[in-house]
Amino acid sequence: MLLPLLLGLGTAGAGLLALNAWAERRLMRPDARYPRPPVPPAAPGTRRLVCAGDSLTHGNMSASYATPLAARLTPQGIEVFNAGINADLTYSLLRRLDDVIAARPDFVTLLIGTNDVNATLGPGQLRHYRRLRKMASTEVPTPEAYRAN
Repeated sequence: MLLPLLLGLGTAGAGLLALNAWAERRLMRPDARYPRPPVPPAAPGTRRLVCAGDSLTHGNMSASYATPLAARLTPQGIEVFNAGINADLTYSLLRRLDDVIAARPDFVTLLIGTNDVNATLGPGQLRHYRRLRKMASTEVPTPEAYRAN
């Protein structure tokens, strides 16, 4: 009786791991309005805002400030790109700055740092961000590293 139960739990556990891997891939990918190079110049008379940051910008795992901002600014001639990626730290955002610059923004908002703090809360959180490749294996999240980034 115990063996079928254990086998069933093993199958469910494998299913949960597969679901978790799928969810991480799905939730960590850029928003549809991510500024992928090459980005054409803004239309004449239009200015461009790039919102860079983590999940608070991305809005896939939380509310995004970029969405209501776009609704408010687009009628005023400001094109809004959402360059937020879930679980980003300052280290991983630095690696994406070329995308932000390539979009030729007139304005940039930056909201980053929550995950940097979270990565300092224990070895499990640090392993999580390293597994997601959000930081180098040699990177250690500290207030000094945050300021430097």
